[in-house]
Amino acid sequence: MIARLAAALASLLPLAALAQTPSAPAAPRWQAALTGEHSQLDNGYADWNSTTLQLSRRWSQRQLAEIELTRTRRFGQDDTEIAVGGAVPLGDALTATLRASHSPTHNVLARSSVGAALQYEFRPAWLLHGGLRHTRYDATDVDQASVMLEHYFGDFSVLAAAHRIRAFDRHTGVGELRASWYYADRSSAGVVASAGREVAQVGPGVLAIARVRSLALVGLHALDERWSLRWGVHHVRQGGFYTRRGVTLGVQATF
Repeated sequence: MIARLAAALASLLPLAALAQTPSAPAAPRWQAALTGEHSQLDNGYADWNSTTLQLSRRWSQRQLAEIELTRTRRFGQDDTEIAVGGAVPLGDALTATLRASHSPTHNVLARSSVGAALQYEFRPAWLLHGGLRHTRYDATDVDQASVMLEHYFGDFSVLAAAHRIRAFDRHTGVGELRASWYYADRSSAGVVASAGREVAQVGPGVLAIARVRSLALVGLHALDERWSLRWGVHHVRQGGFYTRRGVTLGVQATF
């Protein structure tokens, strides 16, 4: 949850959801994307900025591999992170995903993280997700267990999730709701809302458990057969520490 909210589709669990997107290509395709994010913080905190370069290869609707490189500036500190992930079908209804990341600098980002999830289509258009993730910071380790229920109907999908988090020898929880509209081929818009107590970043290398509420609008809009526009806006309240408001904008090419 400390990770970029507006870039949610690049995280572990949404990777599994992407494998079920109705517009996913059937033939093997490469995809490259360049995305930038800017957030303004109140209470005297400096702005956050990040740029992510992503390259992925998709063999089928439920089989893909991706690598991404992110450059981030938070609290006046610069960091670099590299992440790899993938999805592979384990049967007609079961899909496994894996995502790992590492920051060689880890001034403000996590030193490393690794997570895995399973997605099971127990009925047509009904998906059950379950996943675990371990994130290592200099200050503490954060463990997260997630369970999600997702349903596709017509041009829409809805998802409800519960995340159980352990850090500083304490257990906390976060609830999350998502809704998406697939309004055209390779085009979608969605809303993501979450609330609960989670680990929040309040300074360089400083983490705390805080009551967090967030709301984001994210989307992908096809410009032509190859190019698409990624966009997002987000509002995050990090307890009494600060409120973060920002935008995400990027371009994506399929070839």
